[in-house]
Amino acid sequence: MLIDKIRKPLPEVMYLNVDNVFRYRLIMRSFYEEYNKLNYWLSAQEVYGLCEEHLPEYSFENCCSDLEKLVEWGNLDALQDTKSILTLEDFRNKRYRFQMSKYSVEIERLLVNLETMASEKGSLEPSLLERLLHDLELLTDLSRQTDEVIFGWWENLSGDFRNINERYQDFLRDLNSITMDRAMSGPRFLLMKDRIIEYLRHFIRRLHTYESDMKRLLSAVDAEQMECIFAAVIRHRKSIPGIEILDEEVYEEAVRGRWKSVNNWFLGTSHQESELVKIFRMADEIILKISRFALQIAMEHSGGVNRKELYLRLAEFFYSCEDIQECHQLSARSFGIKSTYHLRGDTKRSSESTTSSVYEDTPLLFELKPRIRHYGQKAQRTPIADKSQEKKKRLRMYQEEERQRRQILESLMQDGVIDFSRLGTISSQTRKVLLAWVSLARQNASRRAGTQDGRSFLLRENPEEKVTLHCEDGHFVMPACILEFEP
Repeated sequence: MLIDKIRKPLPEVMYLNVDNVFRYRLIMRSFYEEYNKLNYWLSAQEVYGLCEEHLPEYSFENCCSDLEKLVEWGNLDALQDTKSILTLEDFRNKRYRFQMSKYSVEIERLLVNLETMASEKGSLEPSLLERLLHDLELLTDLSRQTDEVIFGWWENLSGDFRNINERYQDFLRDLNSITMDRAMSGPRFLLMKDRIIEYLRHFIRRLHTYESDMKRLLSAVDAEQMECIFAAVIRHRKSIPGIEILDEEVYEEAVRGRWKSVNNWFLGTSHQESELVKIFRMADEIILKISRFALQIAMEHSGGVNRKELYLRLAEFFYSCEDIQECHQLSARSFGIKSTYHLRGDTKRSSESTTSSVYEDTPLLFELKPRIRHYGQKAQRTPIADKSQEKKKRLRMYQEEERQRRQILESLMQDGVIDFSRLGTISSQTRKVLLAWVSLARQNASRRAGTQDGRSFLLRENPEEKVTLHCEDGHFVMPACILEFEP
């Protein structure tokens, strides 16, 4: 169905890229402004009155021709005005009243948003997180509410999620834009960098505060409960009267997709990290980038001031010289000789004194090699060392470690399950192996992992229950865990 929609041309946008585009856009913007004033129907005389002050040479015939063209493109709906008809001649002239089509309203609304985009800024307001958390807390009591209340809750949740998603993306986009990079290269950036960093850190702290509660609420949602909520939302939306028939399948797909986006935003999937993790990482990168730019600007600014004072002082010395020969001597003293030849090597001085001259050391000999294209030093051939015994030793050690791991697994497993609450006293090596398996499974959203010998297992963890592992080197308190191995 989506493919069928995008295959069709969209004639409603033709007025944006044709000849006399200013006239068409002026008419459509006049309709849109009157639409916002709840004045939906306009006659040709009213449209001409709104446009003639901006187009001095614009005639009423031109206005009627433009209106007919906009009706042809589907931007305006025309309806014959029969209220003011008094004669047969008026009826034959077919006076029309015009109204914007739905597509045209959305197109003009988009154009207004694009025109005001520069004045709008993204933000990271913690109040949006509080509202979203409040919406999720109300989820547990929705099963006893009416369809109208559930639909209102769904609209609030969708709006709050859309606001926080769009605003954080706009804010981070602005910080990563070319305009921001140019602003970071100026000295005035030092005045605003502390405010930006504190603003980011404040939002990240509040996001950390609400993160666990939001994840807990979303993880506790039952699939059957959400099916009831989806059905209530769709029923109430169908009950709202309208001219156009609601496509129930498309609307249901949009509702389910929006709820899936909310879950993925906070919980992520087994194949993709959550949006929260991306926000934390991008915020850290932006803070590091801002701090680095600020340090460079500060160093360049302070270094330039110091060099300026140094050059002024040096210029005074040159000015006080009596002749050009003294200037040459001062130049050699200040900047060194014009052309130098450096010899670098692993040399050892006879004295470690920093005040002794190189002329006081004994001469050193350097072997100079010819700098020709085909010169190559003969390589010293060395036989390949036989390390077969060392490889066999390492293989035996690896096989022994694998054997010990398999023995540990077999000794602790009961009916394909390792229950941490039923383990006796274990060695430190056994504890390390078990905790390594738990850590490996926690890194996967499905809580599945595998051992080195290819056995797959599922981790079942109860954070609210605590168990104590009795080890030879002490006791370890941890959440209750069960490892279920696949047969």
